[in-house]
Amino acid sequence: SPSPRRDNTVEADRNEAMTLLRSIVMQSSHTEQDEKDLDIQSLCCESCQSHLSNTSVETSSIRHDNCPSCLDKVKSIADSIKRGIIAENDDNSESNNHEPKLDNQAQCAAINLLVHSHEYAIQMKQSALLARKWLESIGEA
Repeated sequence: SPSPRRDNTVEADRNEAMTLLRSIVMQSSHTEQDEKDLDIQSLCCESCQSHLSNTSVETSSIRHDNCPSCLDKVKSIADSIKRGIIAENDDNSESNNHEPKLDNQAQCAAINLLVHSHEYAIQMKQSALLARKWLESIGEA
């Protein structure tokens, strides 16, 4: 039979995990509110743009987050920005030798980091949604 001390430790760990999970779910809810102010629809593929127009924010964001075409569109936009940066910096280096040349590699790395962060945020948003559903199913939400 497990000792009372071990039971208390397990219960304390469980309570701490539940508190952390609730915190993640709450943070996700606040993020969803912030996203309502952003024009994310322009980052979606045509299919999801149509879907966004006809559904609630929560339902549509789930679809958008799971859509590879939407993520491809974001990556394509990022690639276009990187090409523009490189072209602009090449033009600036020829026309104005007095200004320091911007570091194309660093700028492109920053854009890559933003895209990677976007992908990670999508994964965390999906995890928080699953956590919310699970907490609701066990009556802990």
